[in-house]
Order: sequence, then structure tokens, then C-alpha cells
Amino acid sequence: MTNIFVDSAAWVALFSADDKYYESAVRFWESMPDARFHPVTNYYVLDETYSLLRRRQNGLRRAIVFHQIVEQSRFVEVLEVSPDYRQRGWDIFISYTDKVISYTDCVCLAMMHDLSIYQVFSFDVDFARAGFVVKP
Repeated sequence: MTNIFVDSAAWVALFSADDKYYESAVRFWESMPDARFHPVTNYYVLDETYSLLRRRQNGLRRAIVFHQIVEQSRFVEVLEVSPDYRQRGWDIFISYTDKVISYTDCVCLAMMHDLSIYQVFSFDVDFARAGFVVKP
């Protein structure tokens, strides 16, 4: 299995039929087992996803369903964010003087580098700019 990092943009698309990336996200998610992808995310991404889902119609319900599915999943691996990742994420965050990138994304970049995860399931171009392969 190949690890693939799942970003909040992908989670939001998967849990929002009104999202412009919904169909693409669902197709890719359903293909992951056959492609031998193992989805990995972290608690900062979950935090961001809860907040983004909450802002949508029926948002609290969407966030609750998302939480239940991810927390009960044997397929999705959720990683803790250590103090080292927080510091390395901060270092990346302040190094971007020409682009606006979220602190959460910077923590994810640090984590992905450290864990040798080179592919990310997202619709956020910041990951491609940072040199990762963005799926779908």
C-alpha cells in the first residue's frame, strides 16, 4: 500500500454533494482501495474540515457524520501533530513570503516530508506548488 495524505479540501468535497469537486472526489475515493492507496491525515486537517463543513448548509450534521466515519474507520489513519511538526510547520509558514498558505497546510507539508508521503488527495494547488503529486 502507498500512503496518500488526505487534505481538508478533499474531505469537504467528499461530504458535500454541492461542492464543485464532489463527483471527482467520490470517484477518486472509491478507486483508492484498487489503487492500493492508504489514506493518512492528521488532527489539524480534521479540525479544519469540521470548521469548513460547519459553515455549509446542514453543516453541523455533516461535521458530525464526518467525525463518526473517520473516527470509526479502519481504512483511514489519523496522525497526531507533535510539537516538532508544529514547529517545523511554523518554520515553513513564515518562509512563504510570496504566497499565502495556511499554517495547517504547512504542518502537513512538514509531516509529509518526514513520512515520505509524496501524494496528496486534495484540490488545493499549494501542495503541487510544494512539489507533491496532487490527486485526482
